[in-house]
Amino acid sequence: PGHKKGKMDSLFILKLVFTLVVLYVVQRKVRGWGKYTSYPPAVKGFWVPFLGHMFSLGKDPAGFFVNQLDRLKTEAFSFELFGTDCVFMGSDDAQSVFYAAPEETLSAAEAYKFMKPAFGKDVVYDSPDGKFQQQRKFLSKCLSVPAFRKMVGIIHDETVDYLGEVWKDEGSLDFYSDVGEMIIRTSTHALQGPQIRSLVHSGYAQYMSDIDHAINFLSFFYPDLPMPSFKKRNLARKKVGEMITNVLKFRRENEKPAEPDFLELLSSSTYSDGTTITDDQIAGLCVALMLAGQHTSNITSCWVGIFMLSHPDVLAKVRAEQEEVWPEGTELDLDKLSQMKYLGDVIKETLRMRPPIIMVFRKAMVDFQFKEYVIPKGTLVLVSPPASGRMENLGWTNPDKFDPARFHERKEDKKSTNGYIAFSRGKHSCIGEKFAYLQIKTIWALILRNYDVSLKGTSADYPVDPTTLLASPVTPVTIHYKRKQK
Repeated sequence: PGHKKGKMDSLFILKLVFTLVVLYVVQRKVRGWGKYTSYPPAVKGFWVPFLGHMFSLGKDPAGFFVNQLDRLKTEAFSFELFGTDCVFMGSDDAQSVFYAAPEETLSAAEAYKFMKPAFGKDVVYDSPDGKFQQQRKFLSKCLSVPAFRKMVGIIHDETVDYLGEVWKDEGSLDFYSDVGEMIIRTSTHALQGPQIRSLVHSGYAQYMSDIDHAINFLSFFYPDLPMPSFKKRNLARKKVGEMITNVLKFRRENEKPAEPDFLELLSSSTYSDGTTITDDQIAGLCVALMLAGQHTSNITSCWVGIFMLSHPDVLAKVRAEQEEVWPEGTELDLDKLSQMKYLGDVIKETLRMRPPIIMVFRKAMVDFQFKEYVIPKGTLVLVSPPASGRMENLGWTNPDKFDPARFHERKEDKKSTNGYIAFSRGKHSCIGEKFAYLQIKTIWALILRNYDVSLKGTSADYPVDPTTLLASPVTPVTIHYKRKQK
């Protein structure tokens, strides 16, 4: 009898699952009846109830977008993720409309509300758009040319200290984790001051890591699930906030820096209504800036190494340029870094092929029209920087080839409005672009000045990790280094 009951229970579960799947499919179809006849065409690919086109998308998102545009012969198309309707805007015109749409039409705040637990209250996407734009200006004020001149020295000294501490005369290491340590040391010191930098190995780095690791596809759709990683994120955000506000309190009660640094400049910011930025808001903006910049710079620095070391001719040009603009015995400064144009093109070409941000989202707040298509309210609308970087019709010749000459020499990035969107566009574009170039240039200039480096394998051996929201390489990224004889 027990065996028979077990078989009946299993049969009941199978019937229940089948019934739920059928109901889900019917519900999707009924929802479809209410859509406009001019809804963008649906993708042709493997579909699973609730998960939608997750498996087709997850293997190679950029390839998925480019291939579907070609197959469907369209400027925009629709697909499904986790029960959510999505529309990809692919053509140059479609992307221009996406970036130009006001917040009341296509909302970044609604699309990225899953980041609120990470950033905190009353900052970025938890504040009205007008206030958020003022917060962006506060941060931009702290990223000025005079500030950059000081930051070069900070990044230089931190990198030299790290190389002296960890890199010996010769050895091999995982460059992804190694450059990640350089990035967090240089970022915290340059962007948040010496006090926060001193806390990196007293919990700060681990807390930031806990916040970062909770940002994934699941959190995008369900950020408040009672999962261990989300609980760690919430605790880590609280601890980091306390660290920053304690430093601000210490500065207020004791001697301030001789010269205003990033944290001091941010503390003096005032909103248009006359209110002063609060300590909690400063902490939230610092966390947001670190999350936006630290992991992306880590990823980009690593991809720069992968591509540059896979192309000996590119490496030779970078070294020759460095020897010309930064002679032995002279100090590395902002002017010399600015003259490293070819290294800048290497970074830019890396970002064309492997931008860290794979998809940029907005949520349709009203029924939204683009040419012959009508996109219903509630739809997630998106563009893809790596897909744009692979589209020949946006100006790229032989887009799968790593070729830094396509910028200054051929100016392919000027042939369309949205071919190169590694730092996004419009009012939500990345304000840390110049700092990212400064940081990555400084780190790589110092490595190449002091070491001969080589990569195990080639760029073909390091695919994009499909398990993360950002375009990280599959690790370890093994490089061999040998100190130069002087």
